[in-house]
Amino acid sequence: MLIGWPWLIEERIEEIAAIQVPEPELDSLRRAILEIAHAHPGLDAEALRQHLASCGHTEILGALAITVGRHAGFAARGGDDPEVIRLGLKETLQLLHARSGPSEVDAAKHAFAADPSVESSQKLTALKERELQDGPIGGIDS
Repeated sequence: MLIGWPWLIEERIEEIAAIQVPEPELDSLRRAILEIAHAHPGLDAEALRQHLASCGHTEILGALAITVGRHAGFAARGGDDPEVIRLGLKETLQLLHARSGPSEVDAAKHAFAADPSVESSQKLTALKERELQDGPIGGIDS
């Protein structure tokens, strides 16, 4: 999102800087985005991509370009509407900050271990199936 709409960086710089990213490559990209935005305020998306590529982030940029549409569907629906993009970033940052705790799947595993009922088993199974389709739910899984 920040790469596609770099004007968002200045609006939420403190929140972006506070995000804990456990994946070293993504954290390195986050730090590079913040450094470039600070050194070159007002960059457009293409200029930011060029700076990031020159810093060695070409491969991750390609991978992110593929996944953004899948995980940031609001951006595809909202086009370039700044309010839709702004709201999407706000929700994404809230989600990232909330994900610092255990995932829903982990919580369901613990609940099932404490109470191996049919209901807790069904909830765990449903969450695992959803995670297989959508990726990690409510936590950062390793």
